[in-house]
Amino acid sequence: MTRTAILIGVPQAPSTVYLKGVKQDLINYKEFLQTPLGGNWESTEIKIFYPKPTKKQIIDYLNVVDADFTFLVFSGHGFIDVNEVTNVCLMDDDITEYELETISPRQTIILDSCRTPLEVIEEQIFMEKLAKALAIRGKSTRKIFDDAVFSCEKGTITVYSVGVNEEAGEHPSHGGYFTQSMLEAATNWEDVGLKSVLNVNEAFLRAKKILVKYTKKQHPQINTGRRLHMFPFAVKRQPVKSLIELGFR
Repeated sequence: MTRTAILIGVPQAPSTVYLKGVKQDLINYKEFLQTPLGGNWESTEIKIFYPKPTKKQIIDYLNVVDADFTFLVFSGHGFIDVNEVTNVCLMDDDITEYELETISPRQTIILDSCRTPLEVIEEQIFMEKLAKALAIRGKSTRKIFDDAVFSCEKGTITVYSVGVNEEAGEHPSHGGYFTQSMLEAATNWEDVGLKSVLNVNEAFLRAKKILVKYTKKQHPQINTGRRLHMFPFAVKRQPVKSLIELGFR
């Protein structure tokens, strides 16, 4: 399976404050993706746009992405327009959530930005704890991730860090509160039995519970469409303690 991760970070757009946590968001996601928990992505599969990508640079790249699965993250400023479409802000222009889609048959989009009306965007700075470090080992999680992606229907899942008319908060050193919560949801993930995949919807639900310890002003949303199966967010190997536990005698 071919895969492409696109990490976009724009800490400042015209007439906005500088978001110190954006850079850390990209570092956190890149490190996460390359762990067994994140699916063992190769560094060559991860494209980073930071800190001042133009709309043309991003759109041109998205138009040539040819992968079975695309994982895109945006961290920075954003707003919702009069048509209730989420936009993210660059230095030279804005990009709608729909323009961030690639031609990949399967893709996940995570937007860690505000969704307030453009005319009332105001940035808030918060101080909280750093997300837990990612530490899990294994060699087969890349295949687990690939298999999980291919088991899903084609389409796009979009995750929003806030609800409509809400602002996204961040810790200036540790990154956005929602990004911290999503990654912490993965690191804290524990399931019984042999379940080895935490899908993006499950991670989202866990992250919502974690988010309240950072802020109660964000109400994340997810749009999964009409699908039965969700793309993976985190994966892990399940150690087999004994053959008897698997029913072999």
